[in-house]
Amino acid sequence: MKKILIAEENRRIGAVISRFLSRRGYDHSTASDADEALFIARTERPDLILIDGMTRTADGRKIGSILRENTETSIIPVVTLPADQRVGEAGAGSGADPGCCISRRFDLWELKEKIDGALHGGRIAEVNPLTRLPGGISIEEEARKRIDSGVKFAFSYLDIDNMRSYNDRYGYDRGDRVIERTSRIIKEAVLAAGGKNDFIGHMGGDDFVFITSPGMAEPVCRAITRKFDRTVSRYYSEKDRRTGYLKVKDRRGNCRDIPTMRVSIAIVTNLQRTIGHYAKIVEIAAEIKKYLKGMYGRKNSVFMRDRRVDFQ
Repeated sequence: MKKILIAEENRRIGAVISRFLSRRGYDHSTASDADEALFIARTERPDLILIDGMTRTADGRKIGSILRENTETSIIPVVTLPADQRVGEAGAGSGADPGCCISRRFDLWELKEKIDGALHGGRIAEVNPLTRLPGGISIEEEARKRIDSGVKFAFSYLDIDNMRSYNDRYGYDRGDRVIERTSRIIKEAVLAAGGKNDFIGHMGGDDFVFITSPGMAEPVCRAITRKFDRTVSRYYSEKDRRTGYLKVKDRRGNCRDIPTMRVSIAIVTNLQRTIGHYAKIVEIAAEIKKYLKGMYGRKNSVFMRDRRVDFQ
């Protein structure tokens, strides 16, 4: 079991991180000041150290440098949680590993990604600047890794319906808020109902992917669709909330009633059929999404799992 040292002055934040690490199956210890953190690092040799920008005996930005100078602790990966918002400055000269400095206003999924990357030597190739989630290259690599390993998985492709009409009416800045909020809904659902090795990615625009086990896919999707439908109305005007749709003109100038946003989620698994290539996942997901989007009179977010079985 991997052991993590939490060097956090703020007890409330430390408690949140501690509970999170426990749920993820990590052993951990805590230190409330710099001296204690350095002592535990030297005596217990943790696999990773999470460092707050502490202020009592030594600034958190200096602890990493001290650890690097000690031969006993120099190989321990360090992730810094800056005390301020100057993320780039906090990373410089802190002794933290490149790419492992995250904002004080971090979310738990971002923390998970940083921990996993530091512990396993991995780095996310490209990250969406809005959602801080890995993009298309990383998504394909993750899918291929699971295909090659032979593990049973569920690849879920989420699309926000009617996003284009929303952007036309309210503007892309408001649309970005919906996308960012959707990413947080997905993260919260996967953390609450998913598994330890789950993956979340952002294809771009309003398309997201999350990969979990076949048994956890539907509970995660159920949590996402329910939360999205409860949340999305706040991004509309009172008038549009009442009617439940937007009046828009198509390219021919004809008025159309476009329903408010909802999500469609296609679940692709290799539980009952053979999937040997990433392109096959994309093909199946596209078929399911097309069916869901074509459902007449649909008012709520929905998900569907591919239940077809290969003939022997």
